[in-house]
Amino acid sequence: MNRGTYLLTFITLVGSGTGCQAIVGAECRAGLELENGRCLEPSSEQVRSDAGSPADDAAELGVSGDRGTVGDDADDPTGDAHTGLDGGAEDAARPDATSSPFDAWTLEDGSLLNRDDGGTPVLDRFDAGPACGLGRSSCGAACVDLSADPSHCGDCDTACVSGEMCVDGRCDLVCLAPRIVCADACVDPRTNDQHCGGCGIDCGDDICLDGVCSAPLVGHVIVVGHDFSEPEPMLSTMFGNACQIRLENPLRVALHSGTATSTSVNQVGIAMASSLALVGRGWTQVILDDTSMTQDLLQVDVLLLTPQPGRSAAELRALGETWAIAFRQFMERGGVIVALESESAEAMAHVLEGAGLGRFGTRETIPADTLLWLVAPADSVARDVPLRFRASVPLMGYRSGAAVVSASGVGVVIHDTHLPRMP
Repeated sequence: MNRGTYLLTFITLVGSGTGCQAIVGAECRAGLELENGRCLEPSSEQVRSDAGSPADDAAELGVSGDRGTVGDDADDPTGDAHTGLDGGAEDAARPDATSSPFDAWTLEDGSLLNRDDGGTPVLDRFDAGPACGLGRSSCGAACVDLSADPSHCGDCDTACVSGEMCVDGRCDLVCLAPRIVCADACVDPRTNDQHCGGCGIDCGDDICLDGVCSAPLVGHVIVVGHDFSEPEPMLSTMFGNACQIRLENPLRVALHSGTATSTSVNQVGIAMASSLALVGRGWTQVILDDTSMTQDLLQVDVLLLTPQPGRSAAELRALGETWAIAFRQFMERGGVIVALESESAEAMAHVLEGAGLGRFGTRETIPADTLLWLVAPADSVARDVPLRFRASVPLMGYRSGAAVVSASGVGVVIHDTHLPRMP
């Protein structure tokens, strides 16, 4: 081929090429338009850069069309093993993710995680504490339920006091029935004058009797100069009469044990049971100690004060002072207090005097076989008792004007009534 033939062939190939470049000064082939020295498709509105299309670039780099996925997914079943939270590829050069706040190992609060040699994430700068299950929170080294734990109620630092329970994350009073919560206190609506029958029902000058505001009643204090460690028929009858002043059936009786022996407590119970059985009266008994006296006295009809061996007159008087308010309220509800005396213990009259329930003076001993006189035959305690009888055992007594039975002016059985406070 001669030189002219070569030149003609070169011009023909360049002029018929499929590229966008057009020879300067030449016309574009059919379907292309000349613009800025280039032959372009008529529908194109932008000039493509020399970098080519994103798809072509991705093909050249070997990157799949999924955004942020690097390399071939054949070794990664999920196809996203190397994808960061920001959609970008994970930087293999920074396994602890310290250069990216959006890395897969970044916590919500910005703290960072590293991996140990086994590939397990471990905390980088603080101790996460125990891993607690659903509904439990970490408090120190323990997992607790903040909605119900009385030591961590609502938060780790709040502990409920004695008598409170944690309910829905709040410390609330818990009252044993029949007490209820009124004004942040446990009250008995059967006897509470400010919450009679329910919270906020104030009886004013009246008192609360069995949940109803009623006028006060007359209270009774009876002293019996015997402890029934030995039988004494006439005094047993009077003891039963004293307990039956209240008409409830069954009768609710509280017995204060204190330092009394179980034997003496049982003897008092037997004497009372035998006297009530004669008239067909039922009764229930509760034992009160020094503390429960002020809590439970208003739930009974009769209180029996047994002799207290080993306690001094001062100790007994102090007990009475402690119980003074409870005794007064008991009296206003028509309560009956029966104090028993024993030669082997200090006078129980000290308790009554300490509570402000009378003055009895010095206690005296009445020898056995002494003739006793019924000096107040109309008294309710004297029912079915003869006008005179002899003591079968040694007895104790006081010189008191309220005597029902006496021996030469010393009252062996004393019955004193207590009128309620007047408005």
